[in-house]
Amino acid sequence: MNEHLSGKVALITGGAGTIGGATARVLARNGATVYVNDVDEKTGGKLESDIINSGGKARFIVGNVTNDADMKVFVQTALEERGKIDILVNNAGYNVGTEARKPVGDYLEADWNRVIDICLDGLYSCCKYTLPHMVERGDGCVVNIASVAGFRAPLRMQSPYGAAKAAILNLTQTMAIEYGRMGVRINAVIPGSIMNPQIQTIIYGTKAQADSMCSHLPIGMPGHGEDIANAVWFLVSPEARYITGSFLNVDGGWTSGYALP
Repeated sequence: MNEHLSGKVALITGGAGTIGGATARVLARNGATVYVNDVDEKTGGKLESDIINSGGKARFIVGNVTNDADMKVFVQTALEERGKIDILVNNAGYNVGTEARKPVGDYLEADWNRVIDICLDGLYSCCKYTLPHMVERGDGCVVNIASVAGFRAPLRMQSPYGAAKAAILNLTQTMAIEYGRMGVRINAVIPGSIMNPQIQTIIYGTKAQADSMCSHLPIGMPGHGEDIANAVWFLVSPEARYITGSFLNVDGGWTSGYALP
């Protein structure tokens, strides 16, 4: 365990998922007290127990990033219990299933709005309540979790997801400009093909599917939640003190170009 995050308080949205859960574990393992938000109460509660049983500090708070009141409670609870927030990881995200993916003109309005609400508006809501506190203290780090879909690699039939993730990258740099002189650093991590139950089924369900996907990745294999979590850990660490408004691609080389023709 590296204790260089000792005494830090971190908020993580979408913490019950693969990337969010791994990020909570990595930050807690390195000394931070983590507050985790998600709609999945069962998985979130288990994550809290696992971290505590491993000697870390964690608190799970059930809530939906699309509900502004939930985000207010999430942030205020951490402030009331710990007196500060040092780190915000905007990780909550959502994409419709394969059966609902269509050309942009055929997308159902409800599907479009749900993706935008969770990926983009939820990020805004959490920032709205967290950034003023960081500005008041003159210190803080925000990491937004984007996607290759919003950076050089648009995906067919996934227009709202790609649009939201592209907006997150623009917003990251906008916030970095706005808050840099106030002591707050804002960066983004760009995941590529990260293994989770949905990806396992859709993209790596058969050997042929897996071989096809991996043939496009220079590194030749999918990533895992810990790969993203370690990137977040670096960006919120003292070693990254001069980094803001930056994008860290953790995509196995995906956005550099296909490995094979």
